[in-house]
Amino acid sequence: MRSPTPSAPVPARLQRALDSLSAWSERGVHLAAIRHHSPACALALQSLLEEVRPTTVLIEGPSEYTALLPALQDEQTRPPVAVLSLGAATGPAVGPTAPGPAGAPAGGALAAYYPLAEFSPEWVALRWAGRHGARAAFIDRSAQALLE
Repeated sequence: MRSPTPSAPVPARLQRALDSLSAWSERGVHLAAIRHHSPACALALQSLLEEVRPTTVLIEGPSEYTALLPALQDEQTRPPVAVLSLGAATGPAVGPTAPGPAGAPAGGALAAYYPLAEFSPEWVALRWAGRHGARAAFIDRSAQALLE
C-alpha cells in the first residue's frame, strides 16, 4: 500500500479565488462550476440547490432564452429538448452574395443548438427553480452575439 502523497501548497492565485468564493458564499451567493452535459455536475448541483435553497438561479445560456423558461419549466416538457438559434452570417468569409441553404437569408445563415438532457446541469437548475418558485434567468450574451 502506498503512503498518501503530501499536499502541495496551493498557488496564491488559486487561494485568492477560493477565499473570494468563500466570501461570496458567506453573503449568500453560491457559484457552481459546471461542465455542460455532465451527469456528475448535475447531481452535485441538485445537492447544492437543495442545501442552499436559492431564491434566484442564474444559468449560463443566451439571455433571450429567459423568455422560454415557462415552456422549459412546464411539467409536460420532457428532455431531451433543444433550443435552436438562427442568425445571419455577416463575417468576412460570407459576403452578401454568398449562397445559403434554401430559404436562408442572403449572405448565409448560422445556427446553434442549446441542447438540454435530463442529466444536463442547466436542466436541473431551471427545473429546480420552477418547482421551488425561485426566479431563474439565462445570463450569457445573446445567441446572435455568440453566432457572430
